[in-house]
Amino acid sequence: SGLVYLWCFGVFELVVLIAYRDNVRTDHVVAWLYLATIVLLTAAAVVGVIDVARLRPAPEMQGHPMPAVLRTLVLIFILFVGYLFSVAMLRPSAAVGGGVFPEDMSSFTVRSFGVYFLALVLAAIVVARRSTVEPLLAHIIGGIGITIAILLASMFHLDVFDFSDHPGQWIYLGSYIVVLGVSLAVLGYFRSMWRPDIVERRPAAPSP
Repeated sequence: SGLVYLWCFGVFELVVLIAYRDNVRTDHVVAWLYLATIVLLTAAAVVGVIDVARLRPAPEMQGHPMPAVLRTLVLIFILFVGYLFSVAMLRPSAAVGGGVFPEDMSSFTVRSFGVYFLALVLAAIVVARRSTVEPLLAHIIGGIGITIAILLASMFHLDVFDFSDHPGQWIYLGSYIVVLGVSLAVLGYFRSMWRPDIVERRPAAPSP
């Protein structure tokens, strides 16, 4: 699921860049770093899809059954983030006026967010189709870093938020807080499945 997210993110962002190529500014080094990242991820997607077609990895692995409550949470995540994707793509003007985002954004920026949301949804769908919980734990571990980074950036610029006049901005900040809290709770509850160092060790069979 982590690879699906990265591959889709690179390809989708490249499509947005091509569609809004007249708005792309390359007079700053950060822009070139962004472009290089997108091109690298797109190349990785091409190589990865070829590898999947060539190696045909098994769709399921042995593990612990996924609890129904976790599958429900994954489905809620898919529906919520899928809704954000549809709004970003169909009504980019919704990002103007401080209703949800604290600052106005162009359609180019909003749709860049939109395809990011779509990449998250597709990766979560990969997890939802699995019958074991281990893929979900791996997905959480892979995505928790970017969640913390975005939340810290929001906290650092908390002064640009206006929750009193625009309570909808809690949707943006609150969604990251909820996702981080649930992720940490799930990892804590299932820590014996993703931390081999605390799994009960059994004596190895004697060597022949």
